[in-house]
Parts: sequence; structure tokens; C-alpha cells
Amino acid sequence: MPNRFGDRISAIGISVIEDRRIVKRYYSLVNPECRFDPYAAELTGINAALVADKPTFPEIWDVVKDLLTNHILVGHSVQNDLHVLSNCLNSYGIEWTPTVRCLCTLTMGNICYPDLENHRLDTMCEALGIELDHHNAASDADGSALLLLNYMAHGLVPSEHIMRYDTVKAKMAHVPKKPFPQQVEQELRENLRAMGEESRREPRSCYYGHTEPDDVLGVPRGEIRQYAQQLSGTAKMTEYLRLLPHRYAEENDLHAYLINTKKKYSSALELTEAFLPYIDNAGTCDILAPKAFARHSGELLKEIGLWLISYRSFTVRFGVNMLTRNYLDEGFTPKVIDMVYSVTDLTPDIKSALPSFYAAALEKQYDSALPYFENHLLDTDVHNKAIRRCLDSQNIPKNRKLHLRELIV
Repeated sequence: MPNRFGDRISAIGISVIEDRRIVKRYYSLVNPECRFDPYAAELTGINAALVADKPTFPEIWDVVKDLLTNHILVGHSVQNDLHVLSNCLNSYGIEWTPTVRCLCTLTMGNICYPDLENHRLDTMCEALGIELDHHNAASDADGSALLLLNYMAHGLVPSEHIMRYDTVKAKMAHVPKKPFPQQVEQELRENLRAMGEESRREPRSCYYGHTEPDDVLGVPRGEIRQYAQQLSGTAKMTEYLRLLPHRYAEENDLHAYLINTKKKYSSALELTEAFLPYIDNAGTCDILAPKAFARHSGELLKEIGLWLISYRSFTVRFGVNMLTRNYLDEGFTPKVIDMVYSVTDLTPDIKSALPSFYAAALEKQYDSALPYFENHLLDTDVHNKAIRRCLDSQNIPKNRKLHLRELIV
């Protein structure tokens, strides 16, 4: 992926499994016909010069389409791969199948090897002795294929873990779950439904953005938080956190609150990264704030850097939220503000999180944050909203408020 918009590719790797072995491979560099973001070149080693004479996506699509169509597609965090593929097809106006069946080797790895520190592709391949050149498309495809074969050898039945991805909506479609997990999901859903009220469904659907009332149960946030506390540490919580996607908006809220209760950093991080692609509104995004992150700020900063360059708006928003919560007090460096300032793709869902960050930066790190306002480096709306929040704060001295008031545009 050459840019943060997630609508073009710079390389593609496909490994085809038949009869429990890899029988065919396809790999190609791709000219994405767009500007490369610096992070992409650094991560993959692919840059504009390297792909200048390579085929474009439409030029390879016929070959790729034959390999992908009518097969179960497998990937590590497969929804990410399918999201980029769907967006790329849409950007070129290419039509494909409306839904595809898929398997996620990340989710299945969590089930097959629950005791690993985390279930990232490189971690799992190293643990299982699978050779991997991480972020090389061909090697990543082989790695995911070999992980699936390993799971099958250990008794996992792929047909029990098949999901469906909606390529039109570019999101994972909800599918009923199997035996025990289905019972857990149904029980928790009925408990949430009992907390909800019909009169709250439509107002709550507005709170969740573009969510339809039929996808909302009408449960107040406080009651969901209390329910998460009751479930924390139970076997039902463990099973529920494996069940994605969910049917109702409040089920996603419950998922976020449950992640917040995880005490182990590696578990909280893995569950967060698995959940982020399914967040589709600011309310749920702002709930997610794992307590374990606060004790591992040094390790977390690298992850936040990757979230801030994501093509998913709510992943970027979450990264901004984590900087606001965890990096403006102890351990602050000016780099923190630079990281947020580097976010230039200001979708409404990202932009609405920025005034809180900059207001908190002015309150806690005034000298470092002030130049961004004095030099008018920020979006005007963000600039003014952040200052007005500061003017309403009881924690900022009057002399600073007087100066900030003069800076309103």
C-alpha cells in the first residue's frame, strides 16, 4: 500500500492452496499511479522509482481476478487486505463480486495458539519456524498460507471459521457464529437488549453517526460499562472478544469496554489491533482506552505512529486519542505534537478529535504547543475550537487565556 488512503497497491502476492499444499504463486510489483507516502517506502522498500515501469492494477487485474474469484481468501487480518482491494477496485471503477468468503489467520491463530505473547504474522511465523520476509507481499502470502496449513494440521476446521466480506460496503459482513461462541454472543446480546429502550434507539443511532436504528439497541453507555465490569476476567469475556464482527452498535461498545479491562499490555494491544478495523463511529472509538497502555508508553509510541498513517479514519482518531491520554504529561517530548501535526488527511472523524488534543497540549505543555497557534499552522476550525476549549478551562492561567484569546482567527 503506497499511501494512507488505502485505495492503491504497490505490490501483490498470492499463494494458492490445494490438497493441503501451496500449488501456485503469483507476485508482481504494481505502479499505483499515485504519490508514495514516506512511511510506505520505508516499510516495504518499494518506492515510485522502483515501480515506474511496472504494470498498473487494471493491467494485472484479469490474472488476479482468476486467482481470487470463487476461492476462499485467506489473510492475516484479512479484512485489511480486502478493504484495500475493494477500495482499489472502486478507485479504478472495476466491478467484482459483491461478497467474498474469507478466513483470518490472525483470528484462527488466537484460537489455535492462545498462549503466544501476540499473534502478529511475524511473531507467529517465528514461533512456528516459518520463514518470513515481513512486508514483502509474496512472503506474507506464503506465511499466511503456511499458517493456515499448520492450523489444519492441529485440528482446526477452516469451514467453521469462514467469514463474509462485503466488497460494496468495504466491510466485514455479520455472520452467525458457531456452537459455544454463538451461545455466548446470544446471551450477551439478550442482556444488552434487556437494558435498552425502544425510545432510545433512534437518538442513539444519531450518536453513532450513520448507523440505522435497526442496528441499535438503545442502551446507555454507563450501563454497558457496568456490564463490561461484571464480565471482566470471565470465560464469556474471552469468547466474546473473539467474535467479530458484531451485529449491534452497543455490542461494539461492550467489546471496547472489555478490552479496556485487560491488564496485560500484549493482550490489550493484540485485541485492540484486531478490533480497530471494525470501529465505524466516533463514539465507540472514543470508548476504547486500554488501561494497560498507560504503563507501556515507550512501546506504544511506535504502534501509535502506525495508527496515525492508517487509511482508516477511526484508527487515526484512536491514535490521536492515545497521544492525548498518555503522552502529554510524564514522558512528553515535542515529537508528540509533531506526530499529530503530521496528520494531514483531515476527514471529519479525524478533525473532530484534534481540538481536544491541542487544547490538552496547551494546558499541559504550553510552551511547546503555543508556536502552532502563534504561527497559525493548524486548520482554522481546529485552531479556534482548541483555543475556545482552553478559555473554558479552569486549569489555564488568566494571562495565558488573554494571549490565546488574541490568537482567535
